[in-house]
Amino acid sequence: MTTSSPDVRPTPDAPPREWWQVWAQRRAEWWAARPVLAARWAKVRAIGLWVGLTCVLGMLVLVPDVRLSVRAWLGCAWVVIAWFFLARTKTLTWSAYLRFFTACIPWSIGIGILSTWLAATVLDARVGSTGPMVGIASVTEETLKLVPVALVALLAPRRASRFAATDWLLLGLASGTAFLLAEETLRRLLLSGGGGLIGLLERLIHGGRLPEDWIRFSTWPVPTDWDQTGAGFGGHGVVTAIVTGLVGVALVLARHVRGRVDRTALLVRVGAVVVPVMALVVAIADHAAYNGTSNGGGAGTGASTPYWLDPATTNVPWWIRVTWSAFGHGHHRPAFFVLLAVVVLLVDGARLARVPSAALVEVPRPVWVDQAIVRCNIATATWPAALRHVPAAVALAVLGTVWVVVRDWTTAVTAFVAEPGESRRVAAQRGLMAVSAQRAARELGYERLAGPVDVTARRTVVAGALVVLLLGALVLAPVTASGLDTLYDDPNWLAGVMDAIGRWWHNQSLATQLLVGAGIVALVALSGGSLGVALGVSGVLTWGLDKSHGIATWMRDPRQATRDYFRTATPFQMAMDGLAIATTFAPGNFLRSRGAAAVRGAVDDVAEDPVLWLTNKRGAVQNAPVQNPVQAGASHLVSKKNITDQVSFQANEHTQALTQRQAAAAAHTANRAAVAQKLEVLTDAGFSVSRSDLVNREIDGTVRRLRNAIRTDTSLSPGRSTALRRHVAELEAAARNEHASSTALNRASADMGEAAGRDALRSQNADIVVDGVGAGRDTIDIVGLTRERDQLLFIEAKGGGSRLSTSGRLLPDGTRAPQGSPAYLADVVRVDKALQQWLRDNPDIVQALVDGTVRPRYQLVHATAKGTVRIFELTIDPALILKAIT
Repeated sequence: MTTSSPDVRPTPDAPPREWWQVWAQRRAEWWAARPVLAARWAKVRAIGLWVGLTCVLGMLVLVPDVRLSVRAWLGCAWVVIAWFFLARTKTLTWSAYLRFFTACIPWSIGIGILSTWLAATVLDARVGSTGPMVGIASVTEETLKLVPVALVALLAPRRASRFAATDWLLLGLASGTAFLLAEETLRRLLLSGGGGLIGLLERLIHGGRLPEDWIRFSTWPVPTDWDQTGAGFGGHGVVTAIVTGLVGVALVLARHVRGRVDRTALLVRVGAVVVPVMALVVAIADHAAYNGTSNGGGAGTGASTPYWLDPATTNVPWWIRVTWSAFGHGHHRPAFFVLLAVVVLLVDGARLARVPSAALVEVPRPVWVDQAIVRCNIATATWPAALRHVPAAVALAVLGTVWVVVRDWTTAVTAFVAEPGESRRVAAQRGLMAVSAQRAARELGYERLAGPVDVTARRTVVAGALVVLLLGALVLAPVTASGLDTLYDDPNWLAGVMDAIGRWWHNQSLATQLLVGAGIVALVALSGGSLGVALGVSGVLTWGLDKSHGIATWMRDPRQATRDYFRTATPFQMAMDGLAIATTFAPGNFLRSRGAAAVRGAVDDVAEDPVLWLTNKRGAVQNAPVQNPVQAGASHLVSKKNITDQVSFQANEHTQALTQRQAAAAAHTANRAAVAQKLEVLTDAGFSVSRSDLVNREIDGTVRRLRNAIRTDTSLSPGRSTALRRHVAELEAAARNEHASSTALNRASADMGEAAGRDALRSQNADIVVDGVGAGRDTIDIVGLTRERDQLLFIEAKGGGSRLSTSGRLLPDGTRAPQGSPAYLADVVRVDKALQQWLRDNPDIVQALVDGTVRPRYQLVHATAKGTVRIFELTIDPALILKAIT
């Protein structure tokens, strides 16, 4: 039973597409109209990437100076990729994310060039002197690393409105790590063989190894703090991700208070601006302090204060010195980044838990999540109003995230499992399609929560932020650097390293330059080009382009599809597809798990027509109410007390209904035995078939598969083949009989429960006034009024193995109440047409309920399969009942 929420705004139509979506569709249509050219380009591209990989390997063998640099490249790529897979609530596609990361690499080189120009032209100073290193490096680099993220928001405002908070964190991580890749790659090249005398001294001192205080990469995808004489720096990827992650959280909080004008809303809006800006200032201060300390800004003679920090001996601006001192001297930023990553994951999980329809297969939120929230609200009922729902919100964030992640992971694994007789390549393609569709469904959920998008206002705000960033880089940075004293040259930042690397480059032979240049091009292509299309289907559903023909091709002609695959597969595509195939070895119980057929059916719908699936899913998500379980209270708890012994139960209708139910159970048992016998015969004959293959949706395909297997099995004699085909026909008939008897048994169980409910009312000296049997949803099973007209009894009737529904119903306030709770009863009373009509016909009962002379009661009557009838008193809230009837 469900009801609509007042805030529902049905908008099944897709929002206007961004320019890049239009361009992508036109590009896809252009290629689709030229299939021969597309096939040739796919081959050329695959060959080029394989040649590029060979070129990289050749560069590593023939140019030893670049080996440390390539290790840095791989380490940065691992950081970006690892966090992409850890961010389970994201909406960014694999291809878009990797291409963004790759695009940020040349942008980072551009930041170095701009920094060099500012130092040489504006300041007329060497790039290694204190002014550029402390003033320009910190301000210019930290602000310009945010420009690619701001450009995404500026150029695609509607898509940015559908970002998860995790997406903002990932974009900042990609941009900052791309800068780290550029800087660290060149620094290691300088250490290995460049920089003239400096590079030679480094090699002699460290024996060709990395110095102890240099950044190192490991399987843990978070670089450690850069620590040097008391000053720390979290690293470019970490500090930029912290800024953008806080932007993502700020946007969520600002939307949460949209339309409100109270003091809390004002504080949230101010904080949404101040906190990310302050995070950027902290990043600049950390960077400046670290560079200043490494550039001779250590402790002065006989003093404990670094002289770059001492106002008597430095011109470093106060806002850098105060910020650095107030926020921990730059330490513990990686730990804060991990904490922030957990926070944004919880924020997104709480949002998705409010929109259960934003999934490949909709699953109601588990009752244990709502029960935990209710208990939190009960425990904090006496807290101040501003804090009363905080524990409940935390419970929703933690438990909702656990549920969302487990649900999505289970769905993906179920889709990857190969069905009997199905190739693992087809199963892998289906699994990848499921992952893509799941991501698209999450994006629709965030779209539902974001509400209407004012593109002009968004672009205005982002353009203003972009102007501020550019002013910081081009104006604030030179002003900050101009007042700093020169201590000594140390070209250990990107612009300085680039200056030193230039000398190394000019000393190389033409052949080495060509090989290194080709290797760099290959690395860029492999980072964004090959990886970007390894799971190219992930970007399909953003605008509904049909790229799902791969699955159909595998099903129609697997041999030809295999040949085409090896002609067009790129290196990383093979690696990622290999990982996908490995995933298909998941335990077979996932295939037989509850909901497996629904998952496979949903993926089939996506593969058949992605545009139609996306349209239907958007309509479902947009029409679904946004649930708000945090508002749930004690009225959402189910509390029952066994009163069976207090009622002298007199069986009347129940006796006959029990007999009919026992007959239905016997018929169903016989049909199950018949199915089991036929399954055993076919299994012994070597044919793979189980009960999970005989559900209504699967039975036709299972019968067809068995008949084809028998017909094509040349080892069977004609007589044996005929006998087995007869067994298949008998299995089909037995399975259909079992389904029919199961339906009959369920109906008989319900009839038995309803009969027991009516008998339970009569046994309590009450007459039936409203009988909702067979009336469908939104009705009370049975309502009775005692002959003394002092009690109105509402009955929930259950028979056999039926239980109270834990998913219950969605209430108008966005909370979900389990069946048997006071809130559930009150909401059904509100919408039960037959009951409301009876109340209108009996206004004296309504007045008596208001006066308290008629007491409402709520009972559960359960008739077991063994013939026992148990009666439970359920908790009721008379105030909610009065509200529902008046």
